[in-house]
Amino acid sequence: FTVEFEGLRVCSPHDIHIIEEAAKLGWQWINHMRSEAALHASSAQLAGMFEQAGAGIALCDRRGVFQQVNDRYCEIMGLQRQMIAGRSILELQKDLPANSQPMFYETFLTAEAPFELTQHHVLADGSVVWVQTHVTPLLDAQQHLSGLLFVCVDITARVGAEHQLIELNESLEQRVATM
Repeated sequence: FTVEFEGLRVCSPHDIHIIEEAAKLGWQWINHMRSEAALHASSAQLAGMFEQAGAGIALCDRRGVFQQVNDRYCEIMGLQRQMIAGRSILELQKDLPANSQPMFYETFLTAEAPFELTQHHVLADGSVVWVQTHVTPLLDAQQHLSGLLFVCVDITARVGAEHQLIELNESLEQRVATM
């Protein structure tokens, strides 16, 4: 920051004060722009992680209305994003097939601590998806519920392998018993 005058000039205390204040405002603006750029980069990184996560992620407000979901969450639920975003947990529950065990319950809206669920639901094509869901209540500064964070992992393959192992174990026990 430089100040130039035409010709020779002696700066008065008032001139010096104005120059110092202008320099302070300049530095404040520079620091503000750096902070804004860092915030923008951080937000872009967070949005990228949200969208590219291997787990299904959904964010609801305090009323249980979906504010944001990633593609993986849509895949796990077997629904398109526009069928989820802006709708409540209870509305979404009604749209799931009748033979499906719903992932979401009204009691989520009263949760005060994180918890985990392992459940299944049936997609529109009839296939069964087993899902392990970690639910985190998001609390504001006054410790009131401000939203819910759902992180879902499709564990269908693991559940299938566990069932096969149980069946194998039972058949092995039967073979040993008949010997």
